[in-house]
Amino acid sequence: MRNYHPFFVGLFTYCLLCCATTVLALKPTVEYAVFSIPNKGAYIETYLLIPGSTVTFVPTDDGQFQAQVEVTLLFKQGEKIAKFDKYLLKSPIAKSPDSVNFNLIDLKRNVLKDGEYELDISFKDVNQPEKTAQYNEKLTIKQEKEALSLSDILLIESYEEAQTASEYTKSGYNLVPNVLNFYPDNNSRLAFYAEVYNSDKVLDDPNFLIMYAIHHQQSGKIANNLRGFKKQKAQVVNPILAELDISKLPSGNYDLVLEVRSKKNELLLTHKHFFQRSKKRESVALSDLGKVKTENTFVENLQDETIKTYVRALAPIATNSEKQYINNLVASKKVDFMRQFLYNFWVGRAPYAPEREFAKYQKALAYVDKEFKSQIYEGYESDRGRVYLQYGVPNNRDRSPNEPGMVPFEVWHYYNVSNKQGGAKFVFYNPQQADNEYELIHSDARGEISEPRWKLKVSKAFQERSNSMDFDATGVRRHYGSHIDDF
Repeated sequence: MRNYHPFFVGLFTYCLLCCATTVLALKPTVEYAVFSIPNKGAYIETYLLIPGSTVTFVPTDDGQFQAQVEVTLLFKQGEKIAKFDKYLLKSPIAKSPDSVNFNLIDLKRNVLKDGEYELDISFKDVNQPEKTAQYNEKLTIKQEKEALSLSDILLIESYEEAQTASEYTKSGYNLVPNVLNFYPDNNSRLAFYAEVYNSDKVLDDPNFLIMYAIHHQQSGKIANNLRGFKKQKAQVVNPILAELDISKLPSGNYDLVLEVRSKKNELLLTHKHFFQRSKKRESVALSDLGKVKTENTFVENLQDETIKTYVRALAPIATNSEKQYINNLVASKKVDFMRQFLYNFWVGRAPYAPEREFAKYQKALAYVDKEFKSQIYEGYESDRGRVYLQYGVPNNRDRSPNEPGMVPFEVWHYYNVSNKQGGAKFVFYNPQQADNEYELIHSDARGEISEPRWKLKVSKAFQERSNSMDFDATGVRRHYGSHIDDF
């Protein structure tokens, strides 16, 4: 049985969700990182976070309140269960349900042999059993026994020297993970932990460097010159604990990039970890945009209507707060502010080459307009255009305009959409069979719409037998010449 850890208390509020008093559906967040124990094997740490406002608190014997979540954790290889754990995750004690302002977090370690696994975690609110949630992810475990290798990067919410060892202890420190990979405005520092293995076996010169920096995710450029390094001496395991000051880092999507370099500055290994930053600067009054200077920049001579279009077209790659700002700008009809916002947007993502990044995006916009524009939507407003701009060119694009028994559909495959997730699939269909009016119906990418019965929904037969169909079915009626089972 898992009792709450002292570090639960004081963990930052999950986007104000934990301050709500309304009982919501369970909304667990799951992260994981893989580390190694030399001569023993690799192990995976799973990190769980459940907003306190989404679980049900009931009275305890002493008149206070507590919640419990049943967690079932499985590592599967095909039909075989490699690891199994089932336990109760208890919340801290609360004086009342209305006073809950914390999250439930948990950490589990499991040693696994090298191989392909499917991680399956189920959650059930003990005090309201109908409230459940599920997490599923495929992953690979491989320990390098002789080659130089690098663990996953663990983002840290807080750390301190360990007085006694616990499941949170690594290299003499208690490390509380940042499960959300999110840094609101009140977080001024980004701390992380990683490990380098086998440097004592591989390096001719025992002296080497660990270099780390924050990069804009889209451009790959270092953000605000946020970088650092640590000198190392080769040993079996080199633990890396470091932090960067992000107090002036603007809102956006970023990668924390870690590099292992030789004494001669040769790049030996690299690894990155995605995170998001939200800065209050984006939600200031529109009049504050007047501080941005656009003279002698690439936006200065753009026509007014062009500026409006380019600002609206930022939506697929903008953060949620930026999207709201864009909506306010468009509604204001103040072109000068739009011009300043457009320039500020690209400077924030590519401070060394904003014009070059803007030019790349212009080309992408021209492509999606040519490919996906319809009588109703601009290319960037369509679902296919949005996915293309957000995730890039798909590695495979399978088009099925004349599939027997189906409305037209497309399946896009990406080999890698993020450092943690890996590959993803996107399915679009044209339910009205109108000119280029494709809608996103299913994806297995995080944060996207998921519809396991998508094959039924793209089938013309779905409407024909909708009055009597089995809504739990996942198969479709096959037609001669169909290749629907290829997806």
